[in-house]
Amino acid sequence: MYRLPQSDAGFDPRPLGLGDLEVTVRFGIQENGEITGLKIVKRSGDPSYDDSVFRAVSKANPLPPPPESYRKDFMDVELTFRPKDLAGG
Repeated sequence: MYRLPQSDAGFDPRPLGLGDLEVTVRFGIQENGEITGLKIVKRSGDPSYDDSVFRAVSKANPLPPPPESYRKDFMDVELTFRPKDLAGG
């Protein structure tokens, strides 16, 4: 399994009322780790949260190259971001 780098800042979104938000993004990963075609495919209903997820993925560009066993000319990825997952559930 190819895992993206994680950041654990110890953030708990529940007191902020963010626990139920969910946004899904889709993008491609080139052989060199470059992110291409980033788009939001499911919005959370909170434009600020959606924008922050979009910016975070954009800033992660480029990602570490995928292992050779996963490399193709282009790899499609769909990720769902939930603030409650940052707090462990």
